[in-house]
Amino acid sequence: NKLKDFTEQLDYWREYARRHSVVELLRLVYQETGFVYYVGGMKNGKQRSANLEALYQRAATYEKTSFKGLYRFIRFIDKMQERDKDLAEPTSMLAEENAVRVMTIHASKGLEFPLVFVMDMSKRFNSSDWTGEYIFDRDLGIGLQYKNPETRMKTSTIVDTAIKDLKKRQAYAEEMRVLYVALTRAEQKLFLVGTMANQEKAYEDWDKGNISDQQQLPSQLRLSTSNFMDWIGSAVARHKIVDSQVPSIQDNQQIKHYPVDFNVIFYSATAY
Repeated sequence: NKLKDFTEQLDYWREYARRHSVVELLRLVYQETGFVYYVGGMKNGKQRSANLEALYQRAATYEKTSFKGLYRFIRFIDKMQERDKDLAEPTSMLAEENAVRVMTIHASKGLEFPLVFVMDMSKRFNSSDWTGEYIFDRDLGIGLQYKNPETRMKTSTIVDTAIKDLKKRQAYAEEMRVLYVALTRAEQKLFLVGTMANQEKAYEDWDKGNISDQQQLPSQLRLSTSNFMDWIGSAVARHKIVDSQVPSIQDNQQIKHYPVDFNVIFYSATAY
């Protein structure tokens, strides 16, 4: 009887999945089985319940894309697990608990905290997607380097250069979205922490942002950097607060006197 009930229930869910979204299917399964309440009574129940809620939220986000269906959603989750990407366990701590939370930027989506420290801002972006002797793209095809059989010297081809440029722009666009998430988690104060070779070299690199008086940094400048800290530094170096430390040539007064409260502080490890 139990097997008969199970197969009937499974057949019903399969039929339901053909006509409804993944989110609706999960909600139905949660409601009909009471599984959320069941795991809540187990060891680490709060965390287990938070995991189920995270799965539901992930399905809701997935449904907003052009991909639909239960099979594709399961394949999406499988690929994310294979890449060990964006599947960190959600925190089950209550907002009012007095504690310090350490998490990835991806895991902080939707959360806010009074004070936020974004660490390792000077870590270089992963460039593996647009480097190498060959590269693939769904629309542009395969980019290969040309090897001279006589001199055995390698040079990039037009297709190779085009695909690598496209891949880099796509990767940087994703990094900017990640940085936006990090910058918008703080309610009161935000601390951006990174390491530089020295203060003079940092200001020399950041002052490149003053070559433009446009509101937005030039795309070529953004593409020439390799970490979050250089993006932030190139932007804030155009402000009067930094200008008082290292005079710049910024002519846009709206940028130079933008009403924002921040400090740029350098610490030397040798001083401690």
